[in-house]
Amino acid sequence: MVTPQRDRSALIKLLNDLPSQQLDMLLIAVDVPNTVVQPLTAPQGDRVSALLRWVEGSTGCGLQVLQQVLAEIVPLPNNDEIVTAELCNIPYSEAEPLYQTALSLRQRLLGQEHPDVATSYNNLAALYDSQGRYSEAEPLYQKALEIAKRSLGVNHPNTITFRENLQLLRERG
Repeated sequence: MVTPQRDRSALIKLLNDLPSQQLDMLLIAVDVPNTVVQPLTAPQGDRVSALLRWVEGSTGCGLQVLQQVLAEIVPLPNNDEIVTAELCNIPYSEAEPLYQTALSLRQRLLGQEHPDVATSYNNLAALYDSQGRYSEAEPLYQKALEIAKRSLGVNHPNTITFRENLQLLRERG
């Protein structure tokens, strides 16, 4: 069983190991006030400590939101230690703005044709798909597939996944 302290230790390690660009994306996504976290020139550990103090404080977004946004922004090979089952049960009304923020940040910071932007389109489409909002999901699946084809190639595993997601949606509709 994973203890809360182990979860927190894993989170701290992950945050400390993040490239500074991804940490900055996270800071923007969870809307940390500019005065809370030191500038990019400060040691990463100091920046992470300040972020966690704010997150867990009375004005912060809370660890659950931080972990959800982190899982969307950072491609993790195994999220199990960071994203607990509880996070998977975030209400749609709370998940949608997180996915939209992650998409917007990735577009702005990485460019419109980056594979991570395609992943964000796919994730938002999957959310809409799971809600039965098929007419909103389809163009997002299509956009994800188009970007993936151009940036990764037609046989890349992500491209194949995005193509299959679009196909499954069309089969249901």
